Amino acid sequence: MDTSNKSIALKNLIYEFLIILLTTMAAFLTSYLFQKPLNEILRNVILAFMGSSLVVISLIIGIQTNSLLHDNTEHIQRFFSFYMVGLIFLCILDFLPVKIWPVIILAICFTLTTNMICGICTYTVFILLASVFSGNHLYISFCYLFAGLIAMLLFLQIDDSFHFLPPLIISLLMLFVLETAFIIIFEEQSVNLDVFALPLMNVFISLILILIFLKYYSSFIVHKYRDKYQEINDPDYFLLSQFKEENHAEYYHAIHTAYFCDKVSRKIGTNSLLSKAGGYFHHIGMLEKNKENEATISIAIKNQFPPQLIQLLKEYGDKNTPLVSKEAAIVCLCDSVVTSISYLFKKDNKVQLDYLKLVDAVFQKKMESGILMNCALTLEEYYAIKQVLGEEKLYYDFLR
Repeated sequence: MDTSNKSIALKNLIYEFLIILLTTMAAFLTSYLFQKPLNEILRNVILAFMGSSLVVISLIIGIQTNSLLHDNTEHIQRFFSFYMVGLIFLCILDFLPVKIWPVIILAICFTLTTNMICGICTYTVFILLASVFSGNHLYISFCYLFAGLIAMLLFLQIDDSFHFLPPLIISLLMLFVLETAFIIIFEEQSVNLDVFALPLMNVFISLILILIFLKYYSSFIVHKYRDKYQEINDPDYFLLSQFKEENHAEYYHAIHTAYFCDKVSRKIGTNSLLSKAGGYFHHIGMLEKNKENEATISIAIKNQFPPQLIQLLKEYGDKNTPLVSKEAAIVCLCDSVVTSISYLFKKDNKVQLDYLKLVDAVFQKKMESGILMNCALTLEEYYAIKQVLGEEKLYYDFLR
């Protein structure tokens, strides 16, 4: 484990310890200050300790399996920050009317700053603790739990295109329906305008908080490096222009590879900006007259490439780094196809190739080499990539 990984692991360990410690302390202090009986204080402390331990276990599993969304593994402070906000909420429950608890935002925050499993565990623990601490009706807790779970599932589908309006509308609608049903059925109130007042207020408050979070989520997580990718994916970017001047053939090889990486990535729904950048810069180390991958990584770090792109370049060119990400696999496969076709055209510019068979042969060789053994690509995605590259007949004439 290198120094940076040790530093991240130590930081994560501190956050995990603080989650358990602060949750337990908050339960004790809140119960004590509100003069709860001793048995309730002990109950709340035990539940807080057990619940926060469950949260930490789910978080550790997500980190160890590298299953956290985006780059959340390296930024546990995101989850920790929203966890602290939730903890503050638990401490002031007695001052907030139960029917306008804006807890649905916590469900979304917990999930998108970790993953689905950790989000469910954390949110369920919070709803349980909120119900126990406040002594409110169990059914309102189920109302918030189901509304939060629905929101998690819906917002988890948001991709780089960031089409959040349908999940937002459906989530708030379900919150309104569930809370209104609770008031009518379990409080036995007649249907009138007053019944809808508090649920509508909760929906409005939740709407504002969700929009604020989505702004943060877009700017600092999903599209954190969007401007950088748009800059470096420009064929006139200074490194590519320099590449063109010093190594004309390799420059056009990169252009063709990036084209296929972008097209394939869009087809199977992976990060097209990352794949395209990988196609452009996987051999950029040749600018230093060095074919070793260390030169490529050095240039990438020097020019402050996004961390995901640097990791992709390591996976692509470092024999000691396994090929894991789908985007790295796309670059590897597209590069191999472009290399094979360019080689055959160089031998005989007029040769007529069966592109489907050629692509199939390239893919078969890669599969047999074991390079894709640890890759996240599914078989469905693998065959979709093969189909796209095999049917791209017109473009291959540019390689002649």
